[in-house]
Amino acid sequence: MIRALLARLGSWRVLPAVVLSLASVALVAVQAPQHSALSLYDEYVYYDYLVKVPTQGLVVTGERTGPEARSAILCRGVVNITDPKSNCESYDITDDKYFPYGGRTGADIYTPLYFAVTWVAAQPFTWFGIGLLDAGRLVGMLWLAGGVLVLYALLRRLGVGRLLATGLGLGVVATPSAYWATTYLSTDAPAILVSAGAFLLGVAVMRRERSPWWLLPFTVIAVALKVQFIFPVLAVGLAIIVMRILAWRRDRDPGLVRSLLGDRAVVAVVVSVVAGVIAQAVWLVVRTVLAKPSVDGGYLEAEKLNPVSLVQNVFLFVSNVGLDQTNVGAIGTFFGYLLTMATATFLVVMITRLVKGSDEETSLAWGLGVIGLLMGPALLFLVWMSSRTIIELPLRYGIVLLPGFVAGVGMLVSRLRWAGPATAVLGVAAVLTSIAS
Repeated sequence: MIRALLARLGSWRVLPAVVLSLASVALVAVQAPQHSALSLYDEYVYYDYLVKVPTQGLVVTGERTGPEARSAILCRGVVNITDPKSNCESYDITDDKYFPYGGRTGADIYTPLYFAVTWVAAQPFTWFGIGLLDAGRLVGMLWLAGGVLVLYALLRRLGVGRLLATGLGLGVVATPSAYWATTYLSTDAPAILVSAGAFLLGVAVMRRERSPWWLLPFTVIAVALKVQFIFPVLAVGLAIIVMRILAWRRDRDPGLVRSLLGDRAVVAVVVSVVAGVIAQAVWLVVRTVLAKPSVDGGYLEAEKLNPVSLVQNVFLFVSNVGLDQTNVGAIGTFFGYLLTMATATFLVVMITRLVKGSDEETSLAWGLGVIGLLMGPALLFLVWMSSRTIIELPLRYGIVLLPGFVAGVGMLVSRLRWAGPATAVLGVAAVLTSIAS
């Protein structure tokens, strides 16, 4: 009787959204308070930015980190790097030698947008006596829940069944990359939301259901949050262009270039990407103007960029979907490996058309495949341009394409009857083990 009443009210349709939201909230609510140490992924400087954003707006190149962040790294330590200092209160926190980057910030590359939003969202948590660092971490549940809900909407728009879409969403919640992005203070926290939003908007543009000019403000905001967020926009943009090329071939219209240049969606894609690049260039100018005098000893020595380093990172993100160098959660990690294999299968069979698919599937595969391969070298180049150093790119950067890869996998395996129940069971198991780990 109760079930019939709920069904009549339409509640069963929103059940997947409730499940995904609860899973996201539970993961962050359980895991974040257990993190005594800071994340090894620059949480120290992110916390410094979060503390300063309400009073000074932004941090600038060469700026010294504040006492709150310095006390946190001394008394908490850093995961897998440093242990908390005994009698940490006795250390002279004004002495730069105890701190990374010679006591200077490393978060100056970011605009204040992410930190401002996170600070505002963290305030209700602080009303209950939770410190700003832990409150900022708890905001991750909002980013994660929003991201998987938009991902679910994307999967449903692509024709993926509710059970399969829910299972895939739960699997994403349990992935190691989501864990590091949302249970600590991290600029990667909005990645799933931004990326899923980009693909959802892109699909609407491909189907001519939305004006392509919505891509313009979306791209600028995405890049303002983090420059890496331009990559899902690039994947979507390329998919739109490929879609138009396939239509041109089918209709046999004369003049491909003229046809593309006359297409409103293609023009909007190009303008949006250019606008995103300009927005980042403006931010670089602002950083340069506001930068403080450099201090020797705090930064890594400049290195030369070589082609070998670029080539080595070509397959980095398409071969590690949802994974991280420090994988956590056995089943969540296993889910990531399955996603990786399924993603590779989707890209190969759709690009080569080994499996009959729609133009939409083929276009998305091209967009994801090309940008997925170019993303590693491009990120390495961007890091080198901003810091003149060569780093080992964290696998977590691939989270910006995770929703797109999951969408591709969903379209591919939805052809299998058993995929929905199997994925749902695996997704539930992955989330439960991630919460309990």
